[in-house]
Amino acid sequence: MPWRRELAVSGTGNRIDLIFFDKILLEVKAKPFLSQDDYAQVQRYLQAVDLQLGLLVNFWARSALPHRILRKNNS
Repeated sequence: MPWRRELAVSGTGNRIDLIFFDKILLEVKAKPFLSQDDYAQVQRYLQAVDLQLGLLVNFWARSALPHRILRKNNS
């Protein structure tokens, strides 16, 4: 499975956790609750690298809870 890890987001100093198959962005968190800022972060990353699908996964709970995020169009 082709993947890239800690890909720098241009000009921001931020890093995307993982990208699989050059199509799926994966952002990993470990915190009690995901906030709107976490979802917005994935949206910004999707826009920056021109991808359509992101997964936001929180590993804080007993089992991982994935959230599928589709890129919003800015038109």
